[in-house]
Amino acid sequence: MIDTSTYSNFVYVSTIQTGCVTIEFDSSYPLHLIGIISRDEYQKSIQQINRVFSSNRMTFLVCIISGFCLVIGMTLVILGAALQVNSRDNQFPPITGAGITLLFCGATFALIGLCAMQYRRTKQLQQAIAKESLKYLPRTPISCSWKLETKMNWCGISDDGQYRRLIYRIIIDIGRPVTSSKNQQM
Repeated sequence: MIDTSTYSNFVYVSTIQTGCVTIEFDSSYPLHLIGIISRDEYQKSIQQINRVFSSNRMTFLVCIISGFCLVIGMTLVILGAALQVNSRDNQFPPITGAGITLLFCGATFALIGLCAMQYRRTKQLQQAIAKESLKYLPRTPISCSWKLETKMNWCGISDDGQYRRLIYRIIIDIGRPVTSSKNQQM
């Protein structure tokens, strides 16, 4: 969705949902960019930026490692409980302790991994947008710069409490006409 707010020299490009859990920036051409950036240039730039969203190696790795720890941990807890029932000892079985430790480690790894992935993705998006912005900044007579805006958006209430989501938007700042370097030095 493309939003042009009351400030006529800003164009906001929002993300759209393209799958169950996948998003990308909207590649439809904003009319406010006519004469500043061509349709093809704009779509190529958005495609370059959207490549950051398509890299899921770290997500896959975090899910596999944390899932493995959680499954093995749960199995050890159940096995320890079964051994405790069949045993006449009132002592806590070490296998249950190992299972609880693995459950804790798996959950902790998932939380830290997801936070690290979100931070890494934001940094990669900032770099990709800065790289694309460099193409359009020196243009004359009208230059434009691209910036990433991130904010936490309250999306409603779920069973566990408030549901918040990180929102990404590209801000295209359409500049004033660039004067020649001779006029700027005077």
